[in-house]
Amino acid sequence: MIAKHPVQRVEVSFAGPPPVRQIERASGVSDVDTDGTIVRCLVTGDLATTDYSIYTVFYGFDFIVVAYLVFNSMFLPRVIGVLLAIDAATYLASGFATMIAPGVAAHLGAWVGLPTIIAEGSLCLWLLVAGVNVERWKEQASAAFRVALRPGAGAGMKPGVRCRRPRRGRRWRRSRPATPAAPGPRRRCRSIPGRRP
Repeated sequence: MIAKHPVQRVEVSFAGPPPVRQIERASGVSDVDTDGTIVRCLVTGDLATTDYSIYTVFYGFDFIVVAYLVFNSMFLPRVIGVLLAIDAATYLASGFATMIAPGVAAHLGAWVGLPTIIAEGSLCLWLLVAGVNVERWKEQASAAFRVALRPGAGAGMKPGVRCRRPRRGRRWRRSRPATPAAPGPRRRCRSIPGRRP
């Protein structure tokens, strides 16, 4: 059985002169007609599949960010973050496979849905049943507020230590020598007068 692809009439407007030669050379495009900045042509194939594939790829990238945030948060179990990362990988694989190799994507259909049900379902159930630990949330918020109010505390620096830009032609200097007992990289900063770091 030979699958027939639908033919659709497409009209696209451009801000500048349209790339007519490239459109005529594209596969599945015929009967190209231009009217100023408007191009009308016949396109063979299903555009909805391609649109959904592009959406799926962006949704996969979105879920990578969500998985990272859930994994690093202290309010939800890390296992859910790992499941969401696997879910994001399946979204990306499905989207790219549909655009690049539709035959392979047809065989992935059921397997792509399984991690989605497990990962997104576990996140939904956790939020409905257990919710977010409110005490830990308030503790984190108050700690972040206290750190933000401390002078000189920011960008990973100790309170009371600040950096200033050097004058032209000079190097960064630290006003006090680094103690050998303090591990970690040396900071090129000076102390704020009257404060102990």
